[in-house]
Amino acid sequence: MVHSAEWTTGSRLFRLFSHFWVLSSLASGPLDGVDHWLAAWALF
Repeated sequence: MVHSAEWTTGSRLFRLFSHFWVLSSLASGPLDGVDHWLAAWALF
């Protein structure tokens, strides 16, 4: 059950960072967007 809860949380975080990556890509360019996404993901 704990694994399921963690997976649900991970899915929500993934969706959140996916939206963040899209916004970053549009604002800063593809490479900068990827760098920001990877940096944010590394924090978790």
